[in-house]
Amino acid sequence: MSSWLSKALGTNSLKQKFKYDPSQSTYDPNENLTGSVGDLNNLGNYAVQQGKELFSGNSPFLQSARDNLSRSVGDQTGSDISGANRLLASRGAGGGGISTALSAILKNKSGETLRQGQANILAQGMQAGQNMLGLGGSLFSQSGQLSSGMDARALQNNQFNTANKNEATQFDIMGRYNQAAGNRANRAGFTNSLLSAAGGALTGGLSTAFSAASGAVKHAFSGPNTGAIGASGGGTPLPLNQSGYDPFSIA
Repeated sequence: MSSWLSKALGTNSLKQKFKYDPSQSTYDPNENLTGSVGDLNNLGNYAVQQGKELFSGNSPFLQSARDNLSRSVGDQTGSDISGANRLLASRGAGGGGISTALSAILKNKSGETLRQGQANILAQGMQAGQNMLGLGGSLFSQSGQLSSGMDARALQNNQFNTANKNEATQFDIMGRYNQAAGNRANRAGFTNSLLSAAGGALTGGLSTAFSAASGAVKHAFSGPNTGAIGASGGGTPLPLNQSGYDPFSIA
């Protein structure tokens, strides 16, 4: 059927397009936020590294403290020995075994002081290292929270875009399906209308023809010549089942 005729009859198929490109959103974290994450990670790495060195006793700070302790104890021991020798000399006992023994005692004392000082430095280093490791963990935790927040917002943005795409796809599929169903129903309705019209015309024609034939039969049996047809000749028409005459038979 030509397009102009189908349009005139209203049987042309709709061809509406339902596909569309949904809007997409983007999420870009604030530069200060991403910068803070980087700074926290850097500080955390530094704190952990320092904590490991302090905890193991290999930190440059601890080595510097041990060096200062050694110098201080050495200087103090030398000063104590010199003072003791001067005291002995003032009493006429300078030099000899007494001076040597006193020097040994002072050196032993300084050695003990040095060992205790180094032990204290190591203990302080372990405590400081533990604190630094805890600080590093806290910095990493803060960085992780910021990163988690950014990841959550990025996920929400992706879910929003995916939902929009799915909605557009569903709209396109349902629109095309409903349109096809509507076109099919329209064509079916038009066909049914044609069949109904044709059936009505045929029924009307047969009814008219039957009415005309019935009228002719009635006229034939009720006219002025009906007496000749009767068997008795009295002018009274005989019933069909008695005369055997069939007006629809071919003579």
